[in-house]
Amino acid sequence: MLREPSRWLVTAALTLTILLATSGLAQAAWSATASGSARAQAISMPGGSTPSAAGITLLGVVDLTIPLVSLANGTKITSYNIYRQRGSNGYLLVTLNCGTPSATQVVCRDGNPGGLLIGVRYRVAPRLGNWVGAQGGASNAIFL
Repeated sequence: MLREPSRWLVTAALTLTILLATSGLAQAAWSATASGSARAQAISMPGGSTPSAAGITLLGVVDLTIPLVSLANGTKITSYNIYRQRGSNGYLLVTLNCGTPSATQVVCRDGNPGGLLIGVRYRVAPRLGNWVGAQGGASNAIFL
């Protein structure tokens, strides 16, 4: 007698889990209590720019210059997720030491690029809070 209700319960639990796991992709909401008219405008996150990499062989480090991108309203994005590829391996998110952004770019230093003979490349994605844009093009390869 318990077989049918237990199957139903498992099916309902799996369906609920899938719905909850996939529903957080993009959400927005607001409420207002005033009368009159109102309007809202959406802004999209741009994709990343293509960084340029320069190796300092004696120090074994790479300086990565990232051109800044802006939102449609002109707000400059000064934080980026940085992804490094060693050889033919995939891109992995890394944490680099970055300087203070100028009006047009920010320079970050990779003190452990590991690109000896296999080369290392970088991609960047703009980040504003928890909002991350698409990765830009790959940098030039650096062989240290």
